[in-house]
Amino acid sequence: MMSKRTIDIRREAAGQMQVGTLEEGSITGLVEFGDRFLIVKEKAVYEFIMADKIDPDRNNERIPNSQQRIFKVGSNDPVIGHTLLTADTLFNPKFLPDTFDREKAMDAALRLTNDLVAMRDEQRKLLKEIEIDVADAATKPFNSGFAIPAIMDLEPRCKTVVQRADHITIAVLDIARLFFGSQITHADSLSKFAESEFEEEDQFRIFSEQAVPLLRLIRESRNAVEHHKPAKRAVFANFQMNSEGKLVRPQFELIHPQFPQPTTDLVEFFGYLIEELSTLFETFVALCCGYYAQFDKFIIAVVSQDKARRRSPHVRYSYALAINGEWAPLS
Repeated sequence: MMSKRTIDIRREAAGQMQVGTLEEGSITGLVEFGDRFLIVKEKAVYEFIMADKIDPDRNNERIPNSQQRIFKVGSNDPVIGHTLLTADTLFNPKFLPDTFDREKAMDAALRLTNDLVAMRDEQRKLLKEIEIDVADAATKPFNSGFAIPAIMDLEPRCKTVVQRADHITIAVLDIARLFFGSQITHADSLSKFAESEFEEEDQFRIFSEQAVPLLRLIRESRNAVEHHKPAKRAVFANFQMNSEGKLVRPQFELIHPQFPQPTTDLVEFFGYLIEELSTLFETFVALCCGYYAQFDKFIIAVVSQDKARRRSPHVRYSYALAINGEWAPLS
């Protein structure tokens, strides 16, 4: 049963208050956890802020219910679908043990979504600047004094991207602890837990074997960024010219004795991280929730839905009930 607060917010969001702009499309969903209420549109996400939250004692009657945009992308965006909306769908108390803390899980998911969207924004900005510089350099005469282009503030911007990626791994481990306990402290502990608790062919164990190397790479990259050492360092190389007289786009390299990352195109590497982290989170949540899924005495599971059956275009997973040999969606 919905609380009066939820009913009031839904009523106002649905008709009494214009949320965002018409260009952002229609409202496609509502996300509630703790004292936060998010309104999801096709091309944006807003937080609905009750006047009571701003002024609990209602000393100022002029304080209105208000809204604040927190994302410039919405349900039409894959990242929002794979992270925030997948979490909202699967972190459903109706299908998880009473001990599961939805508020903490959704808080971690929102933090993760924010970092992932910010990573992608920076990656896209870098790509645009690089393409402009490459095109501009092609118009310049290749003679003495040729100016090699440079992306301004490249290193601090890249360090921020790597730090955000590390924040995402922290959020994943925060959620892992909500399911599996305090024994999950870092990527290696997640791997050890999977080895001790799951059979070799189990999906979660297979997932952990594939995911942990990425988590390690990100953590070691973050360590190299924040604790620069000759044998463990991250290199963000700006534009360079090679011996053939060709312009080389900015590159990334992780120098590390155990987890080296060979020199690779910087923007492509960041794109790889964004895609992999988005998929990792989506799969991780689906496996965790599937492992603990319960609904009275019925057999339920987390299943991947065809596009035609999804409530939101980029939310692939939902709970389903086994009926006559088929899975009927529950959420």
